[in-house]
Amino acid sequence: MCGIDTLHLSLQDYEIAPGALLDVQPSTFNAATNEKRGDYPLWTADGETFTGARAYVNADHWNVTVQPRGEHAPLSPACLVSFSAGKLVTGSNYEPADFATVKAASKLIESELRSVGIKTNIETAKITRLDACRNLAMDEPFKAYHPALKILRVTRAESFDYGTTYLIKNGVHQTCFYDKRIEMKRKKRNLEGLPANCLRVERRLMTGKKIRDVLGFGTVGELLEGFEQVPLAYKSALKKQVFKHSPEEIHTLTAREIGAQLEQFKARGRRYYVRDYFFAEGVAARSGDMDAVMLAVSNLTESRATQARLRRQIEIAQVDALSLRKENGSRRTLGELYRELEKKSLA
Repeated sequence: MCGIDTLHLSLQDYEIAPGALLDVQPSTFNAATNEKRGDYPLWTADGETFTGARAYVNADHWNVTVQPRGEHAPLSPACLVSFSAGKLVTGSNYEPADFATVKAASKLIESELRSVGIKTNIETAKITRLDACRNLAMDEPFKAYHPALKILRVTRAESFDYGTTYLIKNGVHQTCFYDKRIEMKRKKRNLEGLPANCLRVERRLMTGKKIRDVLGFGTVGELLEGFEQVPLAYKSALKKQVFKHSPEEIHTLTAREIGAQLEQFKARGRRYYVRDYFFAEGVAARSGDMDAVMLAVSNLTESRATQARLRRQIEIAQVDALSLRKENGSRRTLGELYRELEKKSLA
């Protein structure tokens, strides 16, 4: 299921009450002159204006910051809210938030803000970041898909490989693939029931303008009315901008990979290097059942000499199979890995 994880909001209609439970970060000042730097009016309540660099609340599952909109608008503070919709409602962000969860999160964040002294109509808030995501149960560990991830190309975007995270980004959108189990383990979350190889895909829209351009809306109220656009836009973006290689291109890349492996076998001076290559591939495919393979060989013939010869051939193929295992730990071709990643990301 494709749903929502992170939301960043800019409140448009809000009021901060007297005695609001916000921490104010003081501005810096020059020790010699006592001149304040970066001291801005943040909000006014009962005729008193509170100033500072910013004010904030960091709760367990949400954050709010009151700060100047920028150097050119120091007298126009912004009230910015961020949270994970699923984590806010259920305590965990593992499952992408569906419509019901996002609706519940919008009501809950409005109540939470009110509890610290910020009154607002959350449905008028502008969305300044929206992360759509889905979890994939993969056939192999995250590392195995590095070759497939590295051939993904997005126009006017850079790629960053962090080992258990692969990020493609520019200033307005990001596509992120990462090992969800590793992330949850790092944060000491409960892993019970999670797939052994859980890969998370996130499509992040990083500005209000990009959100409106892609989804056709820009506020929380409009999100609740047009939620069905989120999974549609997620799938469309991945298909058109990320998984752009044609079957012919993947076929060519796979052929090059197999060709390079055949060259390795040919370089060993063997007469039947093509046969030896595919024999090694077959042994690699049965690597988890070698005891059963050896038993089957023993049952083929009563001749001990023949049994010994066949076992020796299999042992040589096992050594050859080790040379087929790539740095990513997988014996599957680039094409197989790419097609699995594409199919499950777009399902």
